[in-house]
Amino acid sequence: MTGECKLMSKTNRHHSGIAFREGVSEIDKRGFYVCQLNFCPYPNKRVYKTIKLEKKSYLEAARRRTHWMNEYTQKHPHRELDDKKKAAFSELHDVLLRMMETSTINNRAEPCAYSTINKTMNIFNRFFVGFLQKHYPSIKCINDLPKGVFLDYQSYNMTHLKLNWRTELGHLKAIISRFWRADYCSDSIYKEIRTLPTPKFEIKNKVVLTLAEKKSILDSMEQDNSMYYAVTYLLAKLGWRINETLSLKTKNIRWESGSPVSITIEKAFRKNRREFTLNTIDSKLADVMARYANLRKSNSDLFFPNSKGNMIKKETYRNYLHKVSEKILERKANPHDFRHSLITHLKSMRVPNKDIMQITGHMDERVLNDHYSHSTESGRLEALQMSGL
Repeated sequence: MTGECKLMSKTNRHHSGIAFREGVSEIDKRGFYVCQLNFCPYPNKRVYKTIKLEKKSYLEAARRRTHWMNEYTQKHPHRELDDKKKAAFSELHDVLLRMMETSTINNRAEPCAYSTINKTMNIFNRFFVGFLQKHYPSIKCINDLPKGVFLDYQSYNMTHLKLNWRTELGHLKAIISRFWRADYCSDSIYKEIRTLPTPKFEIKNKVVLTLAEKKSILDSMEQDNSMYYAVTYLLAKLGWRINETLSLKTKNIRWESGSPVSITIEKAFRKNRREFTLNTIDSKLADVMARYANLRKSNSDLFFPNSKGNMIKKETYRNYLHKVSEKILERKANPHDFRHSLITHLKSMRVPNKDIMQITGHMDERVLNDHYSHSTESGRLEALQMSGL
């Protein structure tokens, strides 16, 4: 046993139910120490809660753990166990929603992203409402699920839904795991779904728009619709998500001498729910935004409002982009293609990840390395030539 392992085991013995993260993940991006608390409120059942502290204090962690234990046992008394395991699917729907609004899928301290909540609730409805009501109409609660029901759902997905099974199973496992930790389902249900193998992740060949293709789309939009031209320019120039761009507010753009110097996206519209500010704006981007701002006549708080002053729907912009791209490129381009194309090009030009993240708003460097590092013919030839032989 190494010295580090000895230290960790000694710490766990003296501080039962308290485990601070070790290594590079010991401190989060905001400088807080991450600590996981746990205790057993029921026989053979352990629950977890992650907290964040300004200082690595076991005394403070123990105080927070005691408060959490008292609060938990008051909300989940033993006498309610039978009733919880007989909860109807409609009740479980509300329970799951509350869970996700207060903690992440992995039970971390911050809540789930809005997109994750929507996707998970859609999968809950597909399985517990759509599939079960059609194939198992007599099943009214989660503990009545028959053995092999998840394999039946996999077969149904392959033949009828034809959705990504990796995504579907991953969210379904997270749903069952949450219910199991809160004692809404039995161990047998939890163990059965955990034994299902998760398919390996496959990186699909996403569309990469060339510089000429992006310019041709922008040229067509500039003559047709000045607002959509400005939206598309931001998407292509900065690689932002469509929801982030459409949610941009005038108060979050800082101007100096008639030119924008910083743009802030509010955390409510970010996938990771963290505010992002772009502090570097070149002359071309500043010129596009300034020209659009001078043409803009709406009094809406949004920088890109629709005719009623509200936020433009993603589907509305996507349909417009499809129409333009089919006319110009003879194929449909999607808003996310701009993000993927920009990052792929910057990675191929060996732009540092930190600089890419400061432009696109990415928070995790691993995402850039896993999803945007593609092998190309020119790159392979250059690598061979670099051998010097």
